[in-house]
Amino acid sequence: MKKLFLALCIVSSTAFSAEILPEKLLFTSLGIDPAESRMSAMYGFYDMYHEGGLAFGTIGNLSIGGHMPIVQWGTEETGAWQFGLDAASKMQFMLDQPSLVMAQADESFGIDFSWKKKEWSSRIRAYHVSSHLGDEYMEATGYTRFQYNTEGFDILLAYEPIEGLRVFGGGDYYFNTDPLDIGSNMIHFGGEYIHPTPLFENTYFIVMGDFKLFERNDYSPNSTGAIGFEFKRSDGQRHMRILLEGYTGSSPHTQFYYTHTNYYGVTLQFGF
Repeated sequence: MKKLFLALCIVSSTAFSAEILPEKLLFTSLGIDPAESRMSAMYGFYDMYHEGGLAFGTIGNLSIGGHMPIVQWGTEETGAWQFGLDAASKMQFMLDQPSLVMAQADESFGIDFSWKKKEWSSRIRAYHVSSHLGDEYMEATGYTRFQYNTEGFDILLAYEPIEGLRVFGGGDYYFNTDPLDIGSNMIHFGGEYIHPTPLFENTYFIVMGDFKLFERNDYSPNSTGAIGFEFKRSDGQRHMRILLEGYTGSSPHTQFYYTHTNYYGVTLQFGF
């Protein structure tokens, strides 16, 4: 009985010390991973040609979503834990057409479990992704939508060796895919550097790289790089970024995942 009473006291103490709706994420969202849930908009130029017979030119990408921490317990000195949700809609618009044409949209939802202790942090996420093709795009190109759904989880571990620098690595495992040739594995790694000293008031230099190797592409790299500025207050995670961004590899837009794509453009990001 004494052991049971002690265990109940420990559990109760943990529950009462938990913070509901914490202000910041323990695992900071990845800056330029195309699949990350975030608020962003990009104006760019795509080099992509697929079986629909249409070469992409000027493109607008819009992502509406983000990560929402729900509950947190522990301290970052001894080890803090956080549970949260994330969701996003990522839309691609063709800007060279007479009217604004949505090419495709990816919808995602995830459950996050994060941990942080001093300079180390980690995130495990289970998620679902589905894909949709725009009606006007199908009419203009004759391209037919196919069923695309994935359920899987990703694991990432990050380390901050010096102030402002974070390196990370991990990967994804898909336990349910449609179509089946999507593969089941992906290796993921990269780094982000935000200069700890502002160039001007609340303005910081930032450079980022993100790399993915998919089983379905024989682990050839999908590479994203960005350089730009972050505007933020020093006492929180809210920020705005303006970036010059470039990408090469298989398309990050799921309806065209088997098509090689190059793009570059200007991106605005908003963090809350």
